[in-house]
Amino acid sequence: MAAISSARTDNAPSLAVSRRLGYVDNGVSLTNTPTGVAQLQHLRLTRERWLADEHDVRVSGAEACLSWFGLGGTET
Repeated sequence: MAAISSARTDNAPSLAVSRRLGYVDNGVSLTNTPTGVAQLQHLRLTRERWLADEHDVRVSGAEACLSWFGLGGTET
């Protein structure tokens, strides 16, 4: 099981956040955009890697969408 993310290769801040959370590079692909072709860097974070690192991550406001994930709550 793994979380997958992608960002344009020229989006250093986004890639830095992902890598800080423990994501590792997982290939590059090309995508068409309104301004032309762009490179996407794909990243992967396994459950084992997430659990191995210490994180100070907080989630707020998730209650409104819990039912979308089958976790209870109310639909809006």
